[in-house]
Amino acid sequence: MAGLGKVRLIGVDTPERGRCFEDAATAFTRERLEGRLVEYELGEDGTDRYDRTLAYLSREGRMHNLALLSEGYAKVLTIAPNDKYAPRFARAERGAERADAGLWGACARGERESVSGRAPARTPGEGAGERGGGGGSAGSPGCLTQAACPGRRDGDGDGCYCE
Repeated sequence: MAGLGKVRLIGVDTPERGRCFEDAATAFTRERLEGRLVEYELGEDGTDRYDRTLAYLSREGRMHNLALLSEGYAKVLTIAPNDKYAPRFARAERGAERADAGLWGACARGERESVSGRAPARTPGEGAGERGGGGGSAGSPGCLTQAACPGRRDGDGDGCYCE
């Protein structure tokens, strides 16, 4: 992705460091994309607040974001206005979960918790407020507190838990 800089895949939430299936999800992406010709589609919002390019990636006509979900390497994370494929992503996630594919089968409920013992992250739509705009800083519009997002970590220390 040299031409795009750092890329954040739209619509997916892959396991973070120390979580069940993190290594498998990373290996899947490397195997499919590293050193290959990859097509991209930019999101409605072109960058996130960390200045990463927001994109859907495809190789050989198959969208990688969707493959991560359908094969159980990620969970859905929908943040408007980058929600063009949200219904397809939700269907793919449900199919993977029903089939116990990837993390859904490999990670027992307790293993889906982070190393620190926190509850598993929930997919968007499982609780009030999780489909908000995301981003921002504590107290700003689109920033959700830990109470609104139980089980989510504040990865960058800004007080927002559903990022």
